[in-house]
Amino acid sequence: MNGVSDPPGDPTPNPPPPQPTATEDGWPAFATPILCTAIAIGFILILFGWLVARFAPFSWMLETFIVCTGLSIILGAFGTRAKVKVLGDAGVLVGVAAVAIIIFVTLLNQMSDRYVHIKLSGDIQPKQVKTVELYGDNQYPGSLLSNRNSWSFYIFGKEIRSPTVDLKIVFTGEEDREADFGCIKSEQITPYLASGKTIHWKYSKKNNRLVNVETNQVVGVIGCETPEDFARLPATTRQMITFRMISEAVAGDEVPANDAKIQDLIADLDSDSSLVRRDARTRLGESGVPAIEPLLDSFSQPNVSYRTQLGALVALNSMARQKTDVEKFKTGITDAELEELVGATAHNDETLRKYASEFLYRIGDPRTITPALSKFPSSSANGKYNLLLVIKGSLAQASPEQKQALAEKVEQLKSVETPKTNQLIEDILAEVSN
Repeated sequence: MNGVSDPPGDPTPNPPPPQPTATEDGWPAFATPILCTAIAIGFILILFGWLVARFAPFSWMLETFIVCTGLSIILGAFGTRAKVKVLGDAGVLVGVAAVAIIIFVTLLNQMSDRYVHIKLSGDIQPKQVKTVELYGDNQYPGSLLSNRNSWSFYIFGKEIRSPTVDLKIVFTGEEDREADFGCIKSEQITPYLASGKTIHWKYSKKNNRLVNVETNQVVGVIGCETPEDFARLPATTRQMITFRMISEAVAGDEVPANDAKIQDLIADLDSDSSLVRRDARTRLGESGVPAIEPLLDSFSQPNVSYRTQLGALVALNSMARQKTDVEKFKTGITDAELEELVGATAHNDETLRKYASEFLYRIGDPRTITPALSKFPSSSANGKYNLLLVIKGSLAQASPEQKQALAEKVEQLKSVETPKTNQLIEDILAEVSN
């Protein structure tokens, strides 16, 4: 026998693993599992970064880096198909990391002067608040800074189309009470857009004010105006301003078209999601007259939640600020609902108290005089002021008999401990006597 035979018993050697056939230029002819997996992971990271930035912003730099990492993995995956590899698979990994860093640094350099940074400090420590949110044309990304003493928000671009921005602070506690600065003028921010500048605001829970630390000017108050601002506005002038009916509801699918949709939105006022609550408030405020009675009814329900009451008041005030005919409000409010609203003006939560006071002041219903006077003795100093403010707002529509009875009672409400309230009483007496 010619040649040498294999020793008996030796196993047959395993055939080499199949290699992908190559195209004419030397590239692999089909995608390997590693390539497909890398591409899938890359796209998942890009989607994750976008979703976080859109729905739960916490750090725009981190979110940007997540997206850049996903993009670099995809590029690295295609790099594994190259004919020439430096350092083999290790070189691919190094290349992926380098691409991620290069893309990230490039984006930072391009974005460095295309935003304005809003820094918020003060009574917003983690033990005091659950979350802080800033809205304008959309929700602006922001988070609690690593020092846990301030919050940071970024507004990109060179324009804010909305005339106002809304800062919402949700406090710790079961009721999720809020400080809602709903009418911060955009002009507080627009001069600094795309400048890279930091604007520092400070929140004080004691007086519920937002103050610009650099200029020491008040940036925002709860609601849109302080009670003192309303007190300085003559009721007759206010009635002339607000007696105008919006003839048509806002067009488009955003406005609910039937009672079922309105009820669904009212249910959303008590959602655990602040985004859902805010959307419901906005859409109900745009709904016009059909939503007035359902909102008032929900506000006065037994055991109603704080979220629902505040959301209803925010929506009702939104309508009143749009100059909806006040008669539409008054005809939709029962005496029981009106008493609940009057009671809310003396609530121990300032946000609820201010929104209730503003709404009743705007509609100027003289039926508020009797319940307001009855609640006066048991109310706090702030509550007493708001109750008198509601009474002052009703004078333009009060009858001569109501004014005469009021003049006899309101004089007795003065106290040496409340000079601001005493001045409001003097204003009421002056209007009654005219």
